[in-house]
Amino acid sequence: MNITPASNSTWMPSLSQPHLAERQRSFGQALATDRRGRGADLEVDKEREAAEQLIATTFIEPMLREAREVRSSDGPFGMTEAEKQFGSLMDTATAKNMVRSWDFPMIDRLARDMRAATGQGEPTA
Repeated sequence: MNITPASNSTWMPSLSQPHLAERQRSFGQALATDRRGRGADLEVDKEREAAEQLIATTFIEPMLREAREVRSSDGPFGMTEAEKQFGSLMDTATAKNMVRSWDFPMIDRLARDMRAATGQGEPTA
């Protein structure tokens, strides 16, 4: 029995094929666009980022800290040393992720008020 190896072009698509390269480029563009539809190459909305940080630090992070501290009892389900040491960092990161992934109308309002206070118009996105 004689088995001949198949050429690469018959069973595995090459990256040089235009349709595959185009699909990868469009997938990369989809990844670069965040959930609000703004592309990664557009100007950063500094007022919105400041509003997100304010909401995360003022409202979300204290609630997460309180929930973590309530759970800090001893016993089999108590906090580990790592949770005690790095809990506040985790609270900060979780609060930041929460305000970025959820739509809080308060963030939009704060960003709009900051723009009005500085005399800037709406962002061009």
